[in-house]
Amino acid sequence: MSIHRESRINKMGVFKPGWGRNAEGQQKKHVDQMNLPEKEFLTYLLKDMKDSFKIHPHLQEKQQKNLLSFDILTIRRTLGSRSLMKFIREYSVIEKGDGFVDRRVLIRSPKREKVYIKNVGRVWCNLVFVVSLDTSQIITAYYSHQNHKYETNEERYTKNLQIV
Repeated sequence: MSIHRESRINKMGVFKPGWGRNAEGQQKKHVDQMNLPEKEFLTYLLKDMKDSFKIHPHLQEKQQKNLLSFDILTIRRTLGSRSLMKFIREYSVIEKGDGFVDRRVLIRSPKREKVYIKNVGRVWCNLVFVVSLDTSQIITAYYSHQNHKYETNEERYTKNLQIV
């Protein structure tokens, strides 16, 4: 489904309802499975990149093709927020075939935006984005319905995954 945000800047995006999927070689840990020191560690790493992150080429391509647009300030403000720990939803580790390991954090921005969804109408959504801790890049972004819950699904998450 395509999203068009009605504003002075024509913002568009992809609405991703429901459960996500795990990529091959990926393990995830839900925020409810993390202890306080793990959340504090992730927050520390994320806050450090609020002014230095880059946009992944795949995400830049989506923007250039007008498949997705978002306010970069929303990401910057979320990463710089004193409440950042509350916006973390998942931690994941992806082991690439070449031995490279990429640690990522999925973050849901607190900013609600009224978004027009084709064939549905205007819906309140939040920007969700994934940050690579190893490349300091925003890997992907999408809008999620404001009532979407990132619940712990035992099949999808690895409870004992180390956050390092």
